[in-house]
Amino acid sequence: MPAITSTNKNYFKLYLKEHRKKFTSPLQVINLSDIQNVFVTTSDSLTIGTQTVKVGLFGGNIGDEALDITSLSNNELLYLPGTGTDYVNLKTNNTDNYTTLYFSNGGSVFEFRNGSVYNELSLNETVTIGSKKITVKAIGGLLLSVEDGPTYSITHTANPNETLVDEYFITEGDSMSFTITTTNFGTNGNGTLYWSLEGSIDTNDFTTISGSAAVSNNSVTIPIESVFDISNTEQDYFKLCVRDVSTTGSIVASSDYISLRDKVVTCSIAESATTIAEGSSVTYTVTTSGLDDGTVLIYQSSNTTDVAPSNGTITINNNTATFTIAAAEDAFVENDETFTVDIKYFNNVLDTSNAVTIQNTTSYSFTTSASTINENDEVTFTINTTGIPDGTSLYYIASLGSIDVTPHNTNFAINNNTASITIKALQDLRVDNGDTLTLDIKSGGTTVATTSAVSITDTPFTITVTPDQPFNIDESIEGSSSDVTFTITTTGVGDGTVLTVQPSTGNNLDISLSSSSLTINNNTATVTANIVRDARTEGSETMNLRFRNTSGETIITSPDITVTDTSFVGSRQDNKTFGPITVARDNGVEASAEDYYTICGLDNIPDGGKISIFVDNSGSMTTSTVRASINKLLLKLQERNISIVVVENPSEDWISSFDTPL
Repeated sequence: MPAITSTNKNYFKLYLKEHRKKFTSPLQVINLSDIQNVFVTTSDSLTIGTQTVKVGLFGGNIGDEALDITSLSNNELLYLPGTGTDYVNLKTNNTDNYTTLYFSNGGSVFEFRNGSVYNELSLNETVTIGSKKITVKAIGGLLLSVEDGPTYSITHTANPNETLVDEYFITEGDSMSFTITTTNFGTNGNGTLYWSLEGSIDTNDFTTISGSAAVSNNSVTIPIESVFDISNTEQDYFKLCVRDVSTTGSIVASSDYISLRDKVVTCSIAESATTIAEGSSVTYTVTTSGLDDGTVLIYQSSNTTDVAPSNGTITINNNTATFTIAAAEDAFVENDETFTVDIKYFNNVLDTSNAVTIQNTTSYSFTTSASTINENDEVTFTINTTGIPDGTSLYYIASLGSIDVTPHNTNFAINNNTASITIKALQDLRVDNGDTLTLDIKSGGTTVATTSAVSITDTPFTITVTPDQPFNIDESIEGSSSDVTFTITTTGVGDGTVLTVQPSTGNNLDISLSSSSLTINNNTATVTANIVRDARTEGSETMNLRFRNTSGETIITSPDITVTDTSFVGSRQDNKTFGPITVARDNGVEASAEDYYTICGLDNIPDGGKISIFVDNSGSMTTSTVRASINKLLLKLQERNISIVVVENPSEDWISSFDTPL
């Protein structure tokens, strides 16, 4: 074979690959100086002298047999003559410990793990393969320095089997630990290991079954804690597996197999009584075997609303514990209820008690101060109870509305098993067959009882209304006001009775009331109606007032009052104002135009004078519908040099703009 130079180095690599099977061993020894020309880059720590190097011979395909480097000793050099797209598998005597290297066309070398690129190797980088560590010293191919890799030993604190040698066990609920001792590990004996418990156990058997551990000075201790369950049929086994790269990397060490024995536990619960009354309690005694002192168990009642506490914890000591549950007193009359109690270890039920019956003790009875009352009278309901604690808050709702009784609803409290409620029957000013009053007693929105009934009879009454003016009145005019006062006179109507007032006929805009309601006291009340000046030509109107009870029913109507409209054609004529005068629409048609000039007698206005015109745009008649008439007027006024002030508004008030004091 020719001498290796920088120009024929690839030929050297290909030659070794092609003729590797002619060699008696896949590791051949040559001088390092003989191959120094194949290196592209070298480590500063590499000094090339007379030392030898073993050349690893491999085929370069990914499925080729792995190159075993177990025989290489500390600080021995290994050269891998890889070229572009070559693969080489390196292993140690533990076949679980191997790695795959890949040589790219660009000259880089990559480490493969789990079928994918894990890392690009660089100078002085170290990779652990089982019991060996390889460090990159040169690239151009790959020159590696080989050292003994880390070692791992695992001890544990599990119990030795009583009869079998090298067999170990722990019992459910026990804790133990593993201690890992290393050599040649990490950086000066410091680094991270990854551990997992493997075997027939699952995540329910231990508080945690995997994690990482920080090795310090070549040692780390891993504590584990098994979990107690109630199954007495399991027999599991497990071991600690250690990995040096990740939780999914190759296993570098494992412990002895250890059996996880079931803890045999018994539990029973006994109750002090199987029947109790509301407000009473029952005591439970829990008896166990196989549980350590200080073990905490949970109790849980099947009924969570009628007992207290409905759940809690107990601590086992000397194989026993007790607790007490009370049946709550409530405001409900109900059937007897039952409940049971579960004893649990975490979520595992160890035993269930017999059923305990809770007997209802709640009852209500009622008396009234009268069975029949008149409107405006009061009645007192007395509520007598059993089985309801002092201070219990209840409330009532009356069967009649707030227009019939007061108060219609309110809260009250039971003390010494009694309470009383006083209600007034309101006068509704209706003639009917009377009303019947009951109270629904409620707790939290639920009716717990209903009182006996009280009859309410009508109180006879009379009511009249008299106006203080004749039955014919003029509409208010400028400088004066037309008022009518209506006096209500009653008999049998209670003081404080409120009536609402509403005009019943006529235009509401024509009447202004002094109040929309009135209150009767000493059998009388008054209300005043002002006949409003509205500046509209309407003719006579008829109005009256309606008086209503709290139900909105009209109980009396005043006599009719005729309102005479003082706003008629020419009624305000004083040679300054004219009108109101009714005219027709012309809709812009000249032939239909009205002669406003003649109608208003404007010949009396001197030449060069001034007039004002109001145009009502409030309804369907607007400026546009009388445009031809306005134009006709304007032409005549222009001939006489008469000025015009035009006012338009939508309020129908033709008086205010031009009004002058009378």
